[in-house]
Amino acid sequence: MAISEANRKKFEKMGASLISIDLPVGCFICDEEDRNQALEWIAEHEKSDRHRESIRYWLMFLFTFIAALAGCIAAWPIVTEWLKVLYRLQDH
Repeated sequence: MAISEANRKKFEKMGASLISIDLPVGCFICDEEDRNQALEWIAEHEKSDRHRESIRYWLMFLFTFIAALAGCIAAWPIVTEWLKVLYRLQDH
């Protein structure tokens, strides 16, 4: 079922949280067709939220991985020097 433009504007103005609260009560959305459209709009809204959160998660994962890799690369010369010092101490 397609959501009418008037209802889409109405739902955007109300927001997902108010629509979710109002659906069981039926104060603002009384008509059965409008209720079905509201449910469909909420499903669309939640799908877009999940997609946005998924993108945000993978971007943060990528940046964290790059930062960890850069930290390992930056620390490598220090670690090798420590290992050389430890090796020399064991020889004596």
